[in-house]
Amino acid sequence: MADTGLDYDGNPFRQSSGSIVSGDLYNTTDVSRRKVVRYVNMGVQTGQLTWPGGGGLWDPWSIKDSNHVPAFGDCTFGHGTAVASTLAGNDTGIGTSPNEGNARGAKIYLQDIGTVGLDPNCNAGNGNGDLLNYLPEDYADLFGPTGLVYNDPIAPVRVHSDSWGGTGNVYDLQARMVDMFVWAHPDMTIVFAQATACRRALPARLAARGQRKTS
Repeated sequence: MADTGLDYDGNPFRQSSGSIVSGDLYNTTDVSRRKVVRYVNMGVQTGQLTWPGGGGLWDPWSIKDSNHVPAFGDCTFGHGTAVASTLAGNDTGIGTSPNEGNARGAKIYLQDIGTVGLDPNCNAGNGNGDLLNYLPEDYADLFGPTGLVYNDPIAPVRVHSDSWGGTGNVYDLQARMVDMFVWAHPDMTIVFAQATACRRALPARLAARGQRKTS
């Protein structure tokens, strides 16, 4: 899934009650992890950021989710964590919440495409919101970058959740890029949430091989 990030230290996602992660979550795919098999920093992946010490720009929001309950005047939501909880959250043996994700046994391959910054739609432009600044220009670099996601030899992704979208009811470039990837990779299911929007233009209609990848 690609979203604003994930608070993987929460009970639905942590490795165990006594351990948050197992190994290098950001650089190593590991299917033996209880829930999150990989956390891809898309800011680094797209070349917009470098890891600390790398000599380039760094953004701490590229490796975590935004605040679900932000300070007054801000409009962040912790969207990625909320979506991941709904899809596959599971705190069995760790927490006591009666709420589990729809696919509680599934594992998560997370691509963090979000940051936090001034949002013209928040508090008259004076508040921070969730911004999808690290979404690649070419969606093939989102769904199937070399050695990652669809092409990860250890955990090849075949279901991709994208709970963000545009407001226009048109068959635009973004929709065509999704169609192109699905056409070339018919075993990949890409799901976009209907009636959602964020700060980047996203697919409006998808129609490859008669398959509409919206929900």
